Amino acid sequence: METYFDWITVLAFMIIAGTFFYRVRAEDPPLVLYVGLSIGCAIANWLGNEGHVIPAFVAIGAVVGGYLHVGWSERRPGRG
Repeated sequence: METYFDWITVLAFMIIAGTFFYRVRAEDPPLVLYVGLSIGCAIANWLGNEGHVIPAFVAIGAVVGGYLHVGWSERRPGRG
């Protein structure tokens, strides 16, 4: 891990994976949402390592926004 994009995206992936494994014990979360967020981390890392800083931060922002959306949509009142 050589760049700060490596550290940011690996940390984000660890949070996403940890959240998925925590939620899979209590409920049946949709796997495709977490796979999409993980792919977003990989794309952001690749963009950052290739020198495309602004698109990389946009992708990281999209991953964070997607993570917050997944968390909010799974905790809405009236679900389950």
